[in-house]
Amino acid sequence: MNTIRAKVLCVDVDAKPGYENVTFQAVYDDGGNENKSFSEATPSLGLSMTISNPAALGSFKAGNSYYLDFSEAKEQEESKAEPEQAPTPEIPEPDVTEGSAEQETPATPVDQDSEASDPTDAPTPAEAETPSEPASDAAPAGV
Repeated sequence: MNTIRAKVLCVDVDAKPGYENVTFQAVYDDGGNENKSFSEATPSLGLSMTISNPAALGSFKAGNSYYLDFSEAKEQEESKAEPEQAPTPEIPEPDVTEGSAEQETPATPVDQDSEASDPTDAPTPAEAETPSEPASDAAPAGV
């Protein structure tokens, strides 16, 4: 990609403590040859940026024109590597005193080889009282 150059007009600088918001638009044909050429090539352009770099604050003045150059950013080899994983923060164990309402029930290990039934498979009291055969007046499924 070749470098593309636009000419922009700074239309606003809104300075705040520690940063500034700067707004640009494309230059317009004001009768000068250079602005006419740029305005024909880039009839519309809008750019707004916030600058917080202390060295760059105050660099732009409303009413002044600036060149804006675009060139392709080439990826560097180290940026193609896997990003480093942030360390997983340790979560402290809850401070639970005996008899506290927030106390957790410890998990009970299950022997994978045993044929013990899963306590979650046990019927609820309502299920235990429900007959396993449908009532004679129940409609068959699908009707």
